[in-house]
Amino acid sequence: MIERFRNTTSTSENARPLHQGFAEKSFRKVIFFATADSGGSEKDGAHTNWPLISVYSEDEAGKCTVYDGVFMTAVRDRFSEVCDLLDAAVLQSHCKVYFGSEHLDFTSSMLPAAAARLMLQQPQLRLDESSRGQYFKLLSPYLTETQLKSM
Repeated sequence: MIERFRNTTSTSENARPLHQGFAEKSFRKVIFFATADSGGSEKDGAHTNWPLISVYSEDEAGKCTVYDGVFMTAVRDRFSEVCDLLDAAVLQSHCKVYFGSEHLDFTSSMLPAAAARLMLQQPQLRLDESSRGQYFKLLSPYLTETQLKSM
């Protein structure tokens, strides 16, 4: 069964289940994505916040969850929350953590199963300290994570 996470208006609250899953070591696999920067719908929020972060997770019990729509973005004051989540992700040794190496089409208008299929079809790379910059470049093509931290 594949479910869609119900986003709140709080990025911190949206990230909480992922932080909790990492802390409790309940994930089998997590894949991070950066959406395209065009082609979204009202469900995807303001275009000035694109690209968005989308995530696919599988837990040890086999439950699959799609996190999409206005889940997280790396722009403005949300940047530190994204860094915190990536910090937790790259430290994982109990589960496989990947990122989509290309921009993902917006999936919030799809059924959860169709969104998951699209996510799983994307080329993926292992997310670790050495590849983190590649993922971040998909989220912020003009500034690196280090440059944003120094601002």
